[in-house]
Order: sequence, then structure tokens, then C-alpha cells
Amino acid sequence: MKIAINALSATLGAGVTFYRNVLPELAAVDSENEYVVLLHKNQAKLFPAIPERFEVRYISGASNFLSRSLWEQIVLPFLLKRWNVDILYSQGNFTSLFAPCAKVFVITGSVPYSAARLEPFPSRLKARLIGLASLVSARTATRVVFLSKDSQDKIRRKLMLEENKTPVVYYEWTPLD
Repeated sequence: MKIAINALSATLGAGVTFYRNVLPELAAVDSENEYVVLLHKNQAKLFPAIPERFEVRYISGASNFLSRSLWEQIVLPFLLKRWNVDILYSQGNFTSLFAPCAKVFVITGSVPYSAARLEPFPSRLKARLIGLASLVSARTATRVVFLSKDSQDKIRRKLMLEENKTPVVYYEWTPLD
């Protein structure tokens, strides 16, 4: 099976830490599947230790939220088809709507689903667009992963999803040596 990992949204914090820890673990425990990791060329320094057997595809041009979002919706589906990808894994609250494969995405933040009023207006607009993209993505995804039971309970209802489609996968905290 060929699995594409869309890491384009991981530019700092927990997203980067997650992939830095998970990719070597995947390589250690899974020798059967093929992996394609999607990164922006500016992310190369954030991920210095991607396992050698993982194919890395550096994407140019999708460097901010808007261009990345458009690229994921327009260009990525064609590339996934050309690369014969079976599963697309994405983080960042939404995924490629037209991907020609099974889709798993992780809802990593609750802001788009919160009643809190964000300031300034561009932040509110971005949160609303992410919330809408999440709703549509959830309808086309095979699985929608949550990072906590509380998030699953609250957001799953807002997105009107069946519980069996929404597993909870906890991020573990590991102390530094």
C-alpha cells in the first residue's frame, strides 16, 4: 500500500514534533507499506531525519495558508493519482476534497469550532473557512481523527459525524533526556 503523508501544514510546534517522532517510528515498525512525505521546500530544515526509505516530495509555491489550501484542492488530487497513492494522511483540520484515494485527516485545533470571537477580522475569516473546509472534508474522509475525547465529543457533533468514523489518537508526551 502507498501512503502519502501531507506534512505541509507542519511549520512549528506540535505538528513538527509529531512528524519528527512518528516518521522514524513508522519506518521501524512498518516495512510493508511505501510512504511519500509531502513537504514545502522551506520545511527541509525542520525535518532533517526523514527515514531513507520514505520518498520525500518537495512542493514549491504552496508556502502560505491560502496557496497551500488551493494547491491541496486543485493540484494534489492529480499527483496522488499519478503516484498511485492508496491513502492520504493530513493534519490541520481539513484534507484534499478530491483526492482519488482513502483519506484520513486529523483535527488538530478547536478554534474553528469554538463560539469564541476572534480578533481581528482576518483571523475570524480564516477560522470560518477552516470550519467549512472541515465540514466538507469530514463528509468525504474515511476517518476523522481527534486528539482528545473531549474534542471528539464536541466537534464530532458539530460536524454531524458517526462515532465509528472518528477515532481518538492521543499524542504522547515524552520527556527530553
